[in-house]
Amino acid sequence: MATIELSNYWGSGIDMWDFTADGWGYIPSPNPSGVLNPGYNSITFNAYGFEQYDNVTVNYYYDGYDYVVVEDVFYYDGSTLVQTLGDLNIQTTVADLNAPEWYVRFNQGNDRFVGNDYGNQIKGGWGDDILVGGRGYDYLFGDDGNDTLIPGLGLDALYGGAGIDTAAFDGSSSEWVFEQDIVSGSIRATDMVEDFNINHLFDVEYVSFDDGTYSVRSLIPIVGTSRNNTLIGDSGDNRLKGLGGNDTIKGLGGDDYLYGGAGNDVLSGGSGRDNFVFDVRPNRSTNNDKITDFRAADDTIWLDNAVFTKIGADGALKAAAFRSNMTGQAQDRSDRIIYEKDTGKLFYDADGTGSAASVHFATLTNKAAVNVKDFYVL
Repeated sequence: MATIELSNYWGSGIDMWDFTADGWGYIPSPNPSGVLNPGYNSITFNAYGFEQYDNVTVNYYYDGYDYVVVEDVFYYDGSTLVQTLGDLNIQTTVADLNAPEWYVRFNQGNDRFVGNDYGNQIKGGWGDDILVGGRGYDYLFGDDGNDTLIPGLGLDALYGGAGIDTAAFDGSSSEWVFEQDIVSGSIRATDMVEDFNINHLFDVEYVSFDDGTYSVRSLIPIVGTSRNNTLIGDSGDNRLKGLGGNDTIKGLGGDDYLYGGAGNDVLSGGSGRDNFVFDVRPNRSTNNDKITDFRAADDTIWLDNAVFTKIGADGALKAAAFRSNMTGQAQDRSDRIIYEKDTGKLFYDADGTGSAASVHFATLTNKAAVNVKDFYVL
């Protein structure tokens, strides 16, 4: 497994544009000098004429005659390690060590290549690789194998290639918006928290977040319009967004996310672990949804604290904020979500005191037995 790790002190990113599909390419020779000892050893020498570094340490094997295997190369600027090339397995000769360039094959195994905050162009080649970008504009090519592509902040392009590939993003899945980019033919993923953090995915099958791993297909929403729509998923994991209008949304199979949006919508998750997302300001008359098949053992109701402003911080709803009774009324100042269990109605109470009227925002028509663990704040 080859490794590349590049510090910002290097002054530029990893550049593998000219490497072949099999992983072959040229790197500048550090002009080694000194005496090689037979066996497995290390040598450190001064490197003259290079802007990025001034001394180099090489781990090598030498047969005592002519055959040399370069295992690792560490580049230093003073005492600062600025680049690591690990597990290279460069098989060469004493004479060829002093050539102006080394012809190397980096990416033939399960490799780990870590770029810096400059623009990186990294190719994984064969094997199940881990490719890490930085804050610059990066191009990550997984090529063969089941690869993990980790972009940094910025505008990045992730090419999975053959195999089952995963992009790893920071934050939760709710912080990202996925859509098809007709111009580039990619799936565009936009971070709604960090500015100018956009990734274009090509042939990437999965995306991992802090809250789990999802198929890319499931992250591309089926989106309605401002009219009354009927949106129907399939056996996969779907994201169905009604937007405006009085919509009928059915997830069918899979672990789905159903967004009613504005309007009085009817939501049916179907089988699987489904999530019913409320992220539009509730209104008892014009934005009041029905959930037909809520299953407390599997399903979750997500509440956006941008519109349920007094509900608390992101994460599991606090126990003190939930109340289940036969009246649908808050009992103390901490109550925010009240479940009227004999009717299935859900109410939001901003203060728990009755000074501001609670809002009926949804009804579980099957009158499911829910508790605080069935709610999540985003």
